[in-house]
Amino acid sequence: MLTIRPMSRTGKEHLALDRRVEIFDGEAEIGRLIVDPPKHKGELTLGGATYPIAHKPGLGLGESPLEMMARALTKKPKPNPDQYELTDATGRLVAAAEMSKEVFTVTCEAGRFRFAKGETFLIYRLTPEGADAPLGWVGQRKRFTKSLEIDLPETISRPVQGFLLALYILIGVQRASHYSSN
Repeated sequence: MLTIRPMSRTGKEHLALDRRVEIFDGEAEIGRLIVDPPKHKGELTLGGATYPIAHKPGLGLGESPLEMMARALTKKPKPNPDQYELTDATGRLVAAAEMSKEVFTVTCEAGRFRFAKGETFLIYRLTPEGADAPLGWVGQRKRFTKSLEIDLPETISRPVQGFLLALYILIGVQRASHYSSN
């Protein structure tokens, strides 16, 4: 199980809108994740390797009823879902996620999965496509704590686990801004 804690900030970083976390395996730091929600991008660093996270804009959390009516009246096609991609330093695609409402369909070397909210909004469960039982989860086990946890099997590689963490952070920020604007 991996533990995630916020990174300390210095100088001008205090005013930055990005989310910065350190990833620990036990007590040993194994990596860092920086997610910039306004720009919908991020950077995962694990074991000296850097993995950029890119965003292809689409529908996001979905359309409001007013937006659906406006699209129908103007006869515009429905936009594609949001897509996020994790690549390695050579540009090879490591994992991809397609977002529909608050559910991600994640594709990686281990297969195709559904990454969706669990029993509370604090936990997202990773379930193989076509299965009922989840493999594990990402999120907070308890409220009012700054740390997050990733409890996934070894078959899901560490870069993909970091990517799922980035998706968890992005959906939390996106959900907060979506509900605050309504």
